[in-house]
Amino acid sequence: MRRVSRPGRALPLCPRVRWHASLVETALALMAGRFEEAERLAHRTAQLRQPSVRNNVAPFYGVQLYLLYEEQGRLEGSGPRSTWRPRTRRTCRSGARGRALFA
Repeated sequence: MRRVSRPGRALPLCPRVRWHASLVETALALMAGRFEEAERLAHRTAQLRQPSVRNNVAPFYGVQLYLLYEEQGRLEGSGPRSTWRPRTRRTCRSGARGRALFA
């Protein structure tokens, strides 16, 4: 990481490498407890590449923000993300085994 991104030095030119370096930089700031810097870096990292089905830009951005907000206590009171619950149904000949899968 130090070879790729040093303070006062521009990030590499290749967008994929630049995104990876910034992603790691964001993770290090988050782990060190520098939350304001981590949030700023997460937003910057998400802007370095266009999200698509061929890369992980959007999932990594979401995970970094989730971890950041969780550390800051900003997820409290937001409630469940989904109301979906599996139905009890028989999936094999022994009903007890089928129900156990959904208990």
